[in-house]
Amino acid sequence: MNEPRRESPSGYHFWNLFQNCERKFQIKYVHGFQPLHTAPPLVFGAEYHEATANFYVTGGDENGSIDLFQENMAERQHEYRNQEYFARDYMRGPLLLRKWFEKHGHNDLKFYNILAIEEEIRPTLANGFIMTMRPDRIMESKIDGRIYIFDTKTSSFSVTVTQNEMRLGDQATSYLLGVERCYDFSPDGFQTDICYQNQSVIKCVRPDLVYRSDRDLREFEYGAVSKMAEISQKVKNLQKYPWYYLFSRNTQWCTSYAKPCEYADICRMDLGDVPPSGFKKDPWSDYEALMKASAHEIKDQIEVELV
Repeated sequence: MNEPRRESPSGYHFWNLFQNCERKFQIKYVHGFQPLHTAPPLVFGAEYHEATANFYVTGGDENGSIDLFQENMAERQHEYRNQEYFARDYMRGPLLLRKWFEKHGHNDLKFYNILAIEEEIRPTLANGFIMTMRPDRIMESKIDGRIYIFDTKTSSFSVTVTQNEMRLGDQATSYLLGVERCYDFSPDGFQTDICYQNQSVIKCVRPDLVYRSDRDLREFEYGAVSKMAEISQKVKNLQKYPWYYLFSRNTQWCTSYAKPCEYADICRMDLGDVPPSGFKKDPWSDYEALMKASAHEIKDQIEVELV
């Protein structure tokens, strides 16, 4: 199994967490504390992605993709606090994959040319800020030549909630902008695969395509640069002020998924260098790298001209 993919300090999820809750951002990325166990949806979703990517790479090898999923899950069993959840995810993965192969996977191989699978791109935004992103796949229709970005989401909660997150959120916006900047073509839309399984109910849904106007892309770009400038300023001010004065708490985020945030019990603590009980230091956490990513690659003041 390869080393699990790391979140980039110049990626969408990095600064989007800052928008959602500055305090959680600070604990996770500046202190570098992470729970001893990984949230089951993160493990399951990551390995499901690996299996679907393998399906395309191998030209439709169902059994090999399922074997890969279960091998990777077995290697990550220790990340589950509750082993009953591991057993549930280990068994439901193949059921969900089989449904997806049948409904979408084989049809994709038949009707699309695959242009890229899990390929990292690094678009340069206004003011020189470089984002990193990795679209699941980019495919070109063999029928009309239109090019779409595809992203796979797994859920046991709600198809509708997941659909609205992608329709209204900016992950799709970031991918549409990034692909346009890094390839010699412009994507025609963003498509989400929502793979849902709860008890005996299994669904693989492709909602309506997501589109963004040129204005949407510009607004996102300038907003991203502005947010990174704010992060940069706060990180630099840690040299003068305590962290809890700089990174505010968003209590709406404490129960945003109908259960407490994994950092809820420690975000009011006076944290030091040693992780509190139930947490560990992320070995990949690098304060100097964070400083460079958030402060060095962009200027203190945004110098863009809005037309």
